[in-house]
Amino acid sequence: MQFAKRLHDRFRKELSRFSVEGTVVTASIGVTTMLPEDRSYEDTLKRADRALYEAKSMGKDRIVSA
Repeated sequence: MQFAKRLHDRFRKELSRFSVEGTVVTASIGVTTMLPEDRSYEDTLKRADRALYEAKSMGKDRIVSA
């Protein structure tokens, strides 16, 4: 989560340069960890992807951990 927060802050700073006439560019991030019950890396990526789309559905420009 700490890395995701630093990355998100950096994205926010850099993407603000592309904001034009009320249009703001944002970034959402989904975060997870590998769990013992994951059968493959794809299980981990699917969980992160679900967290990403949850972040977007909550209003974008946020970090969600799964």
